[in-house]
Amino acid sequence: LIALGARLGRRGVLHAAGLLGLLVIQVLLAWFAYEVPAIGFLHPVNALLIVGLSGLLAAKAWRTERSPAQPATVVS
Repeated sequence: LIALGARLGRRGVLHAAGLLGLLVIQVLLAWFAYEVPAIGFLHPVNALLIVGLSGLLAAKAWRTERSPAQPATVVS
């Protein structure tokens, strides 16, 4: 909802939703790992995906924030 309110565009909203989905999966993997130990292997793999996607989003925001301003047009 925040991504929609910030008007990040379709791609930004999908990235935010993907990150939320990975976080939910992370919690579920931790929860079900007690019952099925083989699932526990996926928990750190998913953590790396979360770090990668959040780093991608942070780098994108950093580039957008630090992009140089458009040069002023000189009207003669």
